Amino acid sequence: MTLRLMRRLGIEDTSEVVFCHEIGRDGLWVRDWLWSSGFACVVLSSDALAGSGREAKTDRLDATRLATRLWRFYEGSLEIGHVHMPPPDDIQDGRVLSRAREDMVAQRTRHANQIKSILARHGEVPPCLNLRKFEPDKALDVFGNPLPPNELDHLKRLHRLYLEADAEVAELDRRMKECLAAARKAVIKGEPVTRRETMLCKLAGLKGIGVHAAWNMVHECFYKRFSNTSQVGAATGLVAIPRASGASCRCAGISRPSNGRLRGTLVELAWMWRRHQPDSALSKWFSERT
Repeated sequence: MTLRLMRRLGIEDTSEVVFCHEIGRDGLWVRDWLWSSGFACVVLSSDALAGSGREAKTDRLDATRLATRLWRFYEGSLEIGHVHMPPPDDIQDGRVLSRAREDMVAQRTRHANQIKSILARHGEVPPCLNLRKFEPDKALDVFGNPLPPNELDHLKRLHRLYLEADAEVAELDRRMKECLAAARKAVIKGEPVTRRETMLCKLAGLKGIGVHAAWNMVHECFYKRFSNTSQVGAATGLVAIPRASGASCRCAGISRPSNGRLRGTLVELAWMWRRHQPDSALSKWFSERT
């Protein structure tokens, strides 16, 4: 199909052809198929093609922007954060556990909030509500009367969904801990381990970093190789946005264009450091600076 397209466009078979497209749901398998067919393919992130938001947008203009960004990439002037580098298969497979857990935690939180809202609407919210031991049939309103039948059925349904989501979270936690325990056992015995497993063991061995944080950091960021601190900032989205005009110079926050999961994990670890080690040199430096 690619050769037919080249002949249709008048491109010789001996010419070097490089494909470029925007990352999306179908972005990865297209790139893999093109590379396996012997054609180079560059996948750009949506940020590389984003405009001001008020300019015209058509397929022809998008194709022109793609070609321009591709040329900048080969010139070396395109930021590394705008080029999507597909992770290895083991990293991509490991992401499934952490991202599925994140989705299940969000569902569990949503169901818990809905249950508490129903109880609050009837004026009865226990101060220390343990939803795992909660019995919807015994729920009463502020006057000691049972809840209306339809609302009680809805409460039972939400509680069942909450327990299912909680069980899924526990299962995913167990699988991640088993993977970490197997990697540690292999390291102790001196058996060959992958670079991913080595990084996972080293990060999880640090104080203050648990299984989930280490898993996210390895599978979302540290499988890459960075050349400088600018590339690290671009990968995490923790790059300052300057606002300078004349004598005024200030910072407008961070850019946030990259991996939100990784950035959230790093920010959480930073606040945990401030909370549990307030007298450390790094915490004092942060307090003096901010």
